[in-house]
Amino acid sequence: MPILQSCILCSWFCTDWGRLLGAHIPYLLKCGHHICEPCARDKLRAKKPLQCMECLMVSPVPEGQTQVKAILALDFHMLGFLCTRLRLKNTDPSVSFVPAGLIGNPLSKETNPKSVSSHPIDGVCSECSQEIGSWLCIRCSEVFCGPCFDQIHKKSKTLMKHVPEPLKGCGSISKFCPQHEDRLVEFYCEDDGEVVCSYCAVLGQHKDHNNIDIQKKQEEKDIQIHFNLNHLQSFTQGMATPVIFKVISTC
Repeated sequence: MPILQSCILCSWFCTDWGRLLGAHIPYLLKCGHHICEPCARDKLRAKKPLQCMECLMVSPVPEGQTQVKAILALDFHMLGFLCTRLRLKNTDPSVSFVPAGLIGNPLSKETNPKSVSSHPIDGVCSECSQEIGSWLCIRCSEVFCGPCFDQIHKKSKTLMKHVPEPLKGCGSISKFCPQHEDRLVEFYCEDDGEVVCSYCAVLGQHKDHNNIDIQKKQEEKDIQIHFNLNHLQSFTQGMATPVIFKVISTC
């Protein structure tokens, strides 16, 4: 069974193509371990060495170079598996992903992006795959247990702004407002990443927030999905063309 590691710095890797584009694109350090583009870019901008946290090997960086693509190689092996998962609609049991450092404990989890509408939840934390998932982060499109949500979202100021939504029931996310259980959700709050009813959007705690119609939000998601699929098609066609890598050897 192929096992693909996650980023050695943030221990977080997207396992579906739609969330991969422009985000956690996998690159290879000199030692062969993975690092995602945002982590590598942050290191370069801060002029810090690209040191692997697994084996402590430092990848050389040309002086003044800040472009990740000019220094590290894309991991086409992982990208190929992501393409396979998309083509098989993420149902191939022979492909699994694990966080860095957990090679002996392969995870198997649902990784389709979760929309703001009702959809099935497997009930297990998407990070540790051991505890029951009790919180949904709409912005991350993942279900977490309490400890995993706190651990992941304390890593950056941006992630700390994500507001978890408690999961009610085992089978699906409710279409009713979390504050008013007798009202259907009609709006999506961009500020808090929550679905809310009309009362919350007009008179309640979200009245001064950027609220958009939930149907419009879904249409935006659909457009993004089509864009990602077109991008994927162009990428896979490009992968069919032979690629010549220039190998630079050092004494």
